[in-house]
Amino acid sequence: MYMHRGQVMKKRVDCIQRIRYERSVGQHVNGGRISNRRRLRQLLHQRNKWTSLVDLKDTKRTMKVNPNPDALQAFVTFDTEEGLVKAMSAYQMNWIRSTRCFYPQRLRLNGARINVSQAPEPSTIIWENIEVKESNRLSRKFLTTSIASLAIFLS
Repeated sequence: MYMHRGQVMKKRVDCIQRIRYERSVGQHVNGGRISNRRRLRQLLHQRNKWTSLVDLKDTKRTMKVNPNPDALQAFVTFDTEEGLVKAMSAYQMNWIRSTRCFYPQRLRLNGARINVSQAPEPSTIIWENIEVKESNRLSRKFLTTSIASLAIFLS
């Protein structure tokens, strides 16, 4: 899947390079007119074909990798400070009310509990890592801490 997309992408890049070459050669020859317009049109058509094939491969890959992605987080902005305070106070419960059987039905989203907290500043968010789940993050921290502790212990 990935290798075939790479081959298609290479052919597309090669086609773009040929288009650039034809345009530069055509501009220097004949005083600024493109010498071989038919060849350029064919290359542009071929580039569009390769581009649509790359898009098709991307769509197929997306459907194979994760056909129905789940939302992991959402960031909500409020118009007023009062709205923020009301939302935060509605979802801040004691430990008994936050358990599964006592969680208020009106505060659930499609039957699931929602964890609400104030978002960090956008400049401090590592956007590439936003899709990593908390359990995966904790297991990675545990693994790296274990390896580092083992390395320190053995040295």
